[in-house]
Amino acid sequence: MKRRTQRDRPSRVRTSDQGRHLDPLAKELIDNFAGVLARCGYSAHDAATRLSRTATRPRPLSSPPAPVRHDTLTARSISRSQRISSAPQKGSDIIAHDVFSQLLTWWWSDPQYCLKGVPRALPSQGSAPSIAALVRRLGKPYTLQAAMAYLLTTHSIGPAGKFYVPLTRWVTHQENPELQHWHHFRALAGLLRTLSHNAELRGSHSVWFEYIADNLRIPASKAADVRERFRESAAPFLLAQDETLVRYERSRKRGERTIPMMIGVWVSEGGPGDKSPGRKRKEAKGVRRQQRDTGPLKLSRARRHAKAKRTAAALSAAAPHDSRGVLSPE
Repeated sequence: MKRRTQRDRPSRVRTSDQGRHLDPLAKELIDNFAGVLARCGYSAHDAATRLSRTATRPRPLSSPPAPVRHDTLTARSISRSQRISSAPQKGSDIIAHDVFSQLLTWWWSDPQYCLKGVPRALPSQGSAPSIAALVRRLGKPYTLQAAMAYLLTTHSIGPAGKFYVPLTRWVTHQENPELQHWHHFRALAGLLRTLSHNAELRGSHSVWFEYIADNLRIPASKAADVRERFRESAAPFLLAQDETLVRYERSRKRGERTIPMMIGVWVSEGGPGDKSPGRKRKEAKGVRRQQRDTGPLKLSRARRHAKAKRTAAALSAAAPHDSRGVLSPE
């Protein structure tokens, strides 16, 4: 009797401890990220070692979302959404849930589903206008049960009698960590795709929009103000772009090939170790001052203060008069 070798034995399904196999989107993300490191001249061996160490680091498990009271249909949807965190699924299957945010876009923009900019209350099932009809626009892979699970667990819609209404124009994933992780995964994959595309087509007119506004010396006490002001200005911009994408979608000719497009805006703070240049400069200045004060040619504080005052007075007399004054930070 022939003895079965390791190669002949049927492959076992990976457990949750081992992780899932890489799907095409995960492979693309790693390839593009590795390309960014390679173009900057980093060691491939060091990068692979770091990636392996970080990927195998133990991380806390995500807790399932809290249940919400709804009717029978949505209760089944909620139950299904809670299994997202526990049931082994392909990454592409979970990422597909993020597509359901498109339903809100149609609900807020399609004249059949809104009246003068106000979304209509819709039944979950039935012919248009209904949530089921919106799901059918996405195609066969997407189901009403999965769509209701996504919209309810993210608190994007709420019941209004026997109907449902949107509660917000945005979709948030804070209460479902599993959905949030895959949303971040999809966003990062899109950003790296843009960077890789532009790196390969540098100097070409086919590059995609990619600009950054940054500043290295924002006071830490003003960071919250910056984030709030950016949110106030960026939110209307993204809503306008969402409407623009819908207009282009409606211009599609019958049978014409379509591609997904993503427009993202984000804020980043700090850096490796979050070492502030201003703090380092202040500390270095303090060291220099201490060395100067303890040196053989030290000046008394009163003499230094008087000298600085005379210098400032001389500069003020020499400078032209400006009635506009100086703008100070708020």
